[in-house]
Amino acid sequence: MAVRRISIILVITAAAATTAAILFSRSLQSSQHLRDDGKFIKTYVELAVARQICGNNPDSLTILFDDIFKSNRADSAWMERYIKGIGKNPGRYEKIWQSIVDALDSLKNESDSL
Repeated sequence: MAVRRISIILVITAAAATTAAILFSRSLQSSQHLRDDGKFIKTYVELAVARQICGNNPDSLTILFDDIFKSNRADSAWMERYIKGIGKNPGRYEKIWQSIVDALDSLKNESDSL
């Protein structure tokens, strides 16, 4: 039951994050930025959901994080470099974080309606 719920939440998360990434990407001009921004948003949202699901279970969290990083072709070092890079552009930084907030809010609303 818990695995099924996690799978459902991850599918919903992936769909919402992808939608948020697509909407956000239309406002940017550089194709590399588009790919990186979408990748970051999707990865961050999935990691946030995993944290919520696993709570205080570090073993499960580690397994989910590894799976999320692998599926998004990212790692924690890439995420840290990316955050430092977008921090140099306040407008872009704000749009990315707003996309993340919107995606997480959307997931919460979907989860509340289940």
